[in-house]
Amino acid sequence: MFNAATHLQSAVSRAFSPTNIISAPALLLAATIGAYGQEFFDPPNSNYTSPTSINSKNQIAGYFHDTSYHGFVRAPHGAITVFDPPNSAMTWVFGINDGGTIVGEFSESVDNVVMHGFERAYDGTITTFDPGGSTNTMASAINDSGSIVGNFDDTNGGHGFLRSTDGTFTTIDVPNATGGTAPVCINASGTIGGYYGDAQGEHGFVRTSDGTITAFDPSGSVEIFVTGINSDGTIVGSFTENASNATWHGFLRTSDGTITTFDANKSRTTLDTYAESINDKGLIAGDYYCFGHCGPGSPRGFVRAADGTVNTFGRHMGIFVTGISNSKATTGAYEDSKKAYHGFIWVR
Repeated sequence: MFNAATHLQSAVSRAFSPTNIISAPALLLAATIGAYGQEFFDPPNSNYTSPTSINSKNQIAGYFHDTSYHGFVRAPHGAITVFDPPNSAMTWVFGINDGGTIVGEFSESVDNVVMHGFERAYDGTITTFDPGGSTNTMASAINDSGSIVGNFDDTNGGHGFLRSTDGTFTTIDVPNATGGTAPVCINASGTIGGYYGDAQGEHGFVRTSDGTITAFDPSGSVEIFVTGINSDGTIVGSFTENASNATWHGFLRTSDGTITTFDANKSRTTLDTYAESINDKGLIAGDYYCFGHCGPGSPRGFVRAADGTVNTFGRHMGIFVTGISNSKATTGAYEDSKKAYHGFIWVR
């Protein structure tokens, strides 16, 4: 069953483990910027930084850790604003729209963790919320109209929700989803992508603005994560054909239901491919693991064009990609040689 307090997007949960909290050497960062042409950043006093979303203006939202967890937003010129909802002891951020409104979750305690949803407007105003009866709430994404999707737990299990701009909630449950329903993305048309669980495993779903839900799986899939949707209704994510000995592959599903699977640099001994984000031009960004030419367990970033061409970046670096903007800027986290994590933006 999904638990909103622990459910994170796939790249975030893979990259940002509390065991990796190590301070960052500034000289190494400066040298890396020059070598790779990226721009790296950390909020003040951060001992690891987790960008999770980027909008069309290249504003980046995410969270970081110092002695606790806090939200941040980075302006295109580099200024970073740190924030927390009122009474928050821990804050996680997952989405930002083109208006600069941010959504995420927070807890008022580090010991008795109960998560609540929030949205932060561009002017800094923060509104907190929970669906009725919720025991944990996570807000995953927000579209440019201000509609928010996420998931919550109650005494009956895990459910998805759609929060309208007037604050009303619509519960989303995929039929026969005995393992819970988790919406993770929404586009300007109100089409929602996500995944759900049943006795056979985890599956993807798409919900149109009229409430119609269609389930889907890539061929052979036993577990799936949906991570992004663009204005055309194309959904991206990752799946595996073997849950016990998982090798992950990327997929995209167009609005007509056609599913295409892919691996980044398969000819160069790719182990796992994680598709994390898609922009309105059909560019897909993510990361992949390989061996031989880049070392065991070392992730690299990739961008896949609409024609299937894949370009990779971040050789000899640990790159975890979480978003791509319509101007083709990618964001995510970079792991340095000391295993400290820093935010990056790569404007292509």
